[in-house]
Amino acid sequence: MEKRSVWSRTPLRLGLAGGGTDLSDFSSIQGGRVVNATINRFVHVRVSESHEKPTQFISYDTGEISELGVSESSGNMPLFRKSLENILRIGKIADYPPILVESFSDSPVGSGLGTSSSLCVGLLNALSKWFNVPIKKHDLAELAYKVEREDCGFSGGMQDQFAAAYGGLNDMIFHPEGRVSVSKISSESSFRKTLEASLILYFTGKSRDSSAIIEGQRRKIVESDSVAFEALVKMKSNATNLIQSIEDGDIDRFANIIREGWEDKKRTSSSISSNSLEQIITRSYERGAIGAKISGAGGGGFMLLVVPFENRNRVITWLRGMDGIVMTCNFTKEGSTAWLQ
Repeated sequence: MEKRSVWSRTPLRLGLAGGGTDLSDFSSIQGGRVVNATINRFVHVRVSESHEKPTQFISYDTGEISELGVSESSGNMPLFRKSLENILRIGKIADYPPILVESFSDSPVGSGLGTSSSLCVGLLNALSKWFNVPIKKHDLAELAYKVEREDCGFSGGMQDQFAAAYGGLNDMIFHPEGRVSVSKISSESSFRKTLEASLILYFTGKSRDSSAIIEGQRRKIVESDSVAFEALVKMKSNATNLIQSIEDGDIDRFANIIREGWEDKKRTSSSISSNSLEQIITRSYERGAIGAKISGAGGGGFMLLVVPFENRNRVITWLRGMDGIVMTCNFTKEGSTAWLQ
């Protein structure tokens, strides 16, 4: 008899504008606005019956293996442990047969594509289906935020969890009282395809600890008259402008806003960029790119470049001669999904 299992697939995301304004330190005062898009790179989770006791967690990305003790829920792999703990709490489940929870990602940890949040959403989604605990998209995103930020104490904003749960090209508004509004951005199919053909992802080969970078940002934005706070105000405005460029189908304006947004983001923390990253961006402009930024918190991970049709191969060929990895990407419309296998 084949072993029963539940799978989930959760998309990663590109942060396009406003990243950082979703930090509660800023949004609780000013309100935040973020534009992001999920792409065809995913975090995969599988939950299955275990012939071993106790419940076991495996991450094939980090090589970690952990077992859940009979009387404890602390230890390594906290996202796995706390995700399970929360689903059991919501479902009011006291006893269950041991399970095996496994995961792998299409992207390295610390890549700036929201991998940890996609993992958390994927874990919660798969576990909720396994234990038959229905949960809606918005509630799934809020629960993932609770697990990451409150239960596990990882620093960060709120955009990644909502991107992973909803999927698509979204306008996200973070209200001062903590409420989050998510709406699809209206755009012509032809523009989305043109934009996909104009985007290049370059993995710098350097993963980074986003929590450490974000903690540095948070220390700088507590003062409403600080340079970092003023930069975030501008980045919120950039998000509004980027939405307009998408709705108008204006790729040149889109690229300019990406470029401006990166300059603003660097003002929020000295850890956002480095001489080596700036050199890559400058040289990419010399070869025909018209917009570039580091995705996510910055400091490394994936670089997003906007490159016109006629310059695309020139930039790709040059990037392939560097130490990192060059990728293309397509947008996805679907958020985290879970199914019985």
